[in-house]
Amino acid sequence: MAAPSRAARDAPPLFIKVDRYREVLEHIERLRSFALSLRDALDAMTDMEREVQAGLAICHKALDSLNGTLSTLHSNLSSSHVDESHIRSVTEPIRVETPKEIEEYVKGMYQQMERIKRDLEAIG
Repeated sequence: MAAPSRAARDAPPLFIKVDRYREVLEHIERLRSFALSLRDALDAMTDMEREVQAGLAICHKALDSLNGTLSTLHSNLSSSHVDESHIRSVTEPIRVETPKEIEEYVKGMYQQMERIKRDLEAIG
């Protein structure tokens, strides 16, 4: 049988009271639970980050489409004679519809923020 190392011989034996042992186990379990809650919150934030990236892509696509439309309008208005009877009255509102993609994106972002809020409240 191998002799114990010098450090093991010099260290006093480790004794811990049963109540103290249970206390330590409870603290470890609480820390483990806290770590899992943090993991859930981080996962939710990662999902939200993906949603933000998707939203940015949608916004870039919408902006590109708007710029194309503006260029077409500009070239049509500047290169041809415009009949003033076709010009919209200044007081008549211009109707703009929000693309379905943007509505879904905003709804998804709101749901992700609510999920993160719940996860953080559970931690606190």
